[in-house]
Amino acid sequence: MHNRFNQAKDLLMKARISQIVAKQPIAIQVQFNRAVVQIGMAAFRLGNFEECNAILVDVCQSPKLKESLAQGVSNYSRQQEKTLEEEVEEKKRYIPHHLHANLELLDCVYMTTSMLLEVPNLSLNRYTIHKNVINRNFRKLIE
Repeated sequence: MHNRFNQAKDLLMKARISQIVAKQPIAIQVQFNRAVVQIGMAAFRLGNFEECNAILVDVCQSPKLKESLAQGVSNYSRQQEKTLEEEVEEKKRYIPHHLHANLELLDCVYMTTSMLLEVPNLSLNRYTIHKNVINRNFRKLIE
């Protein structure tokens, strides 16, 4: 939040929590995802667009973005049947509204960095057979 991107990235890399976060309780996973989002936003504010895109790609490409940040239920999860107990447990994990990360801003930052990286890549690889794709979702949107 204070634009100390390099320090935050170094701490996250030293802790190696990204390797074991999938085996941790859901509350830890949510906090990890929220920290990754804040680090990615700090990279964007400092102009490190490649690093921002690389950091945010895992979080933003997930169909369960709201659940991974404990901010509600996404459309993807509404289609799946859940028991009443699972729904109650999930609602307990939600964080208060005033602590939510702005998902529209997050998506805007991710798409902006994708555009800044993909448009020059498109022009370089326009006539080649083996096209180098940085972001498939953005490529589909632009085409």
